[in-house]
Amino acid sequence: DFRNANYWDTLNGIRAKVEIPKEIKQISVSIKRLEKIIKTKSVQNLGLNLERVGALVNEMRQNLDTAQASLQSGDFESAREAMEFFHEGGHPGEIEGVIFGIKDLKNMLKQKRSSGAVSEIGRIIEEVSGLFNDGNYREARETLDEGRSGLMRLLNQRGSERR
Repeated sequence: DFRNANYWDTLNGIRAKVEIPKEIKQISVSIKRLEKIIKTKSVQNLGLNLERVGALVNEMRQNLDTAQASLQSGDFESAREAMEFFHEGGHPGEIEGVIFGIKDLKNMLKQKRSSGAVSEIGRIIEEVSGLFNDGNYREARETLDEGRSGLMRLLNQRGSERR
């Protein structure tokens, strides 16, 4: 058992040396992109709590710096723990996806004339925005994904009814 545990510790250490630097680089790029996005006028006019996102971006940077420092010092366990933040709902790409999803829905809202589609889009936007503003970014993304698929079914159904 001891040899087995030692083997896995060694293997995880090697994995950390290989995977974490790549992940740090990818997340760093995503953070920079998110910072640019939240500064644009079109995103600032969506009615989302971007101050909270800005604070989260600072927290992301701190976790990334901690992971980098731990990795450089050879403390792979601490590096993995710092990276858990991103795996548990603090990934910048997830937040970016919700922002763009809400933006897309608001654009759809401008184009749709059917009252059923308009009310459904409005409901999705309201629910997702509420979750986002409360800081529940993963739940907001999941709700957005579910809402979009339901909306597509509704739009396809209505499209086929008109034929």
